[in-house]
Amino acid sequence: MAQISLWMVLLAAVLGFAVGMVWYSPFLFGPAWIKLMGKTKKQMQKEMKSKDMRRIFGLTAGLNLFIAYMLGQAIVLLHLHGWNEGAMVGFSIGVGFVCTNAYIESLYAGKPFRLYLINSTHQLAALIVMGIVLGIGAPINP
Repeated sequence: MAQISLWMVLLAAVLGFAVGMVWYSPFLFGPAWIKLMGKTKKQMQKEMKSKDMRRIFGLTAGLNLFIAYMLGQAIVLLHLHGWNEGAMVGFSIGVGFVCTNAYIESLYAGKPFRLYLINSTHQLAALIVMGIVLGIGAPINP
């Protein structure tokens, strides 16, 4: 069976992580996300200092690596190739599984809809970016 390049999996994971860094930055949705979490910027900064952020970022990076690997496996198993097919798989998995499950969780947790939108569209964007990278790196099947 054809295999997805582990270098492309690594690149997809790094870019997926980068999407989150930009998404929650002060330039995009960071300020709105903090407000919807019911916190102030100062409270969030204090929490960030009190938590083991190296552990959290390390786990996030590792989980992004796992997500990228599994997304790559899906692309290979479906015999897909190219940025557009990879993007479509990322979009389909994002909308079909991630966003729907996140919304169910959000309903039960009583979280604001806007918070759900920020969080779930981040995951959707990351999966699309990962899918593009993995689609480009997918082996061409005869």
